[in-house]
Amino acid sequence: MNASKKARAVLDPYEVGADWFEVVLPSMELVARFERIPADRHALVRATLATLPLVHDERIVRQRREWYAMFCAGELSIEGLGRVAPQIAAAVERWQREHPGVPSP
Repeated sequence: MNASKKARAVLDPYEVGADWFEVVLPSMELVARFERIPADRHALVRATLATLPLVHDERIVRQRREWYAMFCAGELSIEGLGRVAPQIAAAVERWQREHPGVPSP
């Protein structure tokens, strides 16, 4: 990630709100939830997504899929998934709330 930043302006991870981004199941795509992001940060969020390989980079998406597969296989609990991939854990919990009794995709 640091190599991708170069001299460009990107969000400081410590400034990112907990609900600003979501991972979408089953694509594992990262999406910005602009309705939850302060308007004065929108341009910086767009610049960050354009600069860093967070959305579609296959290496990152592959890692997300691996963590999700470990969860689905029972190798990681939801708590363990939350420690290594909190956005994926949130996506699973969101799916479970929205689709009770239906296994996540």
